[in-house]
Amino acid sequence: MKVLWHERTTQVVALSLTLIVATAVLRKPLVAGLESENYWAAKLDWRARADCVLAGDSRVVYALAPRVIETHLAGARVLNYGFNAVAYSVQYLDAIESVIDPASTCPTIVLGITPHSLTGHAMQRSEYTWRSAAAGQRSAAGLMISRWLRWCKPMRLDTLARELNPAETSPPIMTLYEDGWLAFAPPNDSAARQLRWYENAYADGPVDGAVVDALLERVRLWVKSGIDVYGFRPPTNGAMLALEDRLSGLDERCFSKRFEDAGGYWLDVDQLAYHCPDGSHLHRDAATRFSDDIARAMQAAGHSRHASAVGE
Repeated sequence: MKVLWHERTTQVVALSLTLIVATAVLRKPLVAGLESENYWAAKLDWRARADCVLAGDSRVVYALAPRVIETHLAGARVLNYGFNAVAYSVQYLDAIESVIDPASTCPTIVLGITPHSLTGHAMQRSEYTWRSAAAGQRSAAGLMISRWLRWCKPMRLDTLARELNPAETSPPIMTLYEDGWLAFAPPNDSAARQLRWYENAYADGPVDGAVVDALLERVRLWVKSGIDVYGFRPPTNGAMLALEDRLSGLDERCFSKRFEDAGGYWLDVDQLAYHCPDGSHLHRDAATRFSDDIARAMQAAGHSRHASAVGE
């Protein structure tokens, strides 16, 4: 053993393991909570788990915190079933419905409708689609390995320095929660990258009328089956709102009218009332406030319609 210890290879391995363990214990990761692959895999496995399902693209993933909404819904189980760049495809609509518990006494679906989620571009790039296709190839062992390998992934030295800085008090840039919310707290505001991405996305074409028709027909069927369906346009910032109104082809007033004609509740959202640091995703503090506002709006809309029905 003494001879083995004096071998340089042994010393390097021992030092490397010591540094890895020390780093894992001392660092404050910029991404906290669930490991990314486990976070998305858990969502894909949800079946008959919720009374209220929050659905949509990454703006919903970042913007709606189930734990906040649950405080307004009297014990209802709420899950955020959003996926990045998701499209409202038939496959995704089926999956949303499958997350609802058939035994629920208050089945509810909340749809965050972004213009991009209704485009052919989203149909081609939806994270839900490709993650679903890859789901059959993953294993429990593989997910466990990926959970621990996160500590061995390469990183920039300045990132490591920040994570090991004992004076660092800011929250992680992202925190992935078991209820599907992804809390976002970037160190600075920068919207240029998101604007370029959406400009390129809409260059492939505006909102697809066939996608809109299929979504509204599904809303009609859900309502007919006894599910309350709410819709809203997730908030953003002025530059993104102007870009989408100019390039997406979505007439929100017309869409919301058709949504309500299908039996859904449309919730009007002040698009510029919440801090949106990258032009697309809400800061975690703004998301908490927005989740509270959405829950209150849902209650008001439901009570208003039921009151009108009683009056009739």
